[in-house]
Amino acid sequence: MQAAQSLLQQLDFSLIQSICDLGVGRGYSLDLIKSKSANIIALDKSLSMIRYTKKKYSKTQFMVADVLDLPLKDSSLDLIICIGLAEYIHELGLLLRQIRAVLIHQKFLLFSYSPKSILNSLRVLRGHKLYPRNNLAIQTHLKECHFKILDEKMTSMQHQYLVQKE
Repeated sequence: MQAAQSLLQQLDFSLIQSICDLGVGRGYSLDLIKSKSANIIALDKSLSMIRYTKKKYSKTQFMVADVLDLPLKDSSLDLIICIGLAEYIHELGLLLRQIRAVLIHQKFLLFSYSPKSILNSLRVLRGHKLYPRNNLAIQTHLKECHFKILDEKMTSMQHQYLVQKE
């Protein structure tokens, strides 16, 4: 999470009023949010995961929903966090179009994907249904969906981007 934290440190959180964490899971990425006043929505497809995470983050609004059919108002969010989700989504273009629709013009997306690697191959062998991608494919998807890459970081299992909606 250190790479994601360094990407988010580039943002002025006093200008961010609405945040959504897509695929919140256990809520680890919620710890990265450095805003005391923003409206925070945590969204996950799994009701049991929402129930688990809700215990720790009581001030966050939780929603059970599919990230490929976001139940959020268009142009309503300043920041979307999408860490550890894209590798589970086959239709990456659809996910990015959904994100684009709900993100306010010139606002931000913190996005990660899992590249093809030995570590991710081991995850597949352990039963995870993953869609590892290469950097060129991700950059192409981001550009096709009119996101400008501001910065990127790599970890042993993820490649992370801070992007802005054009």
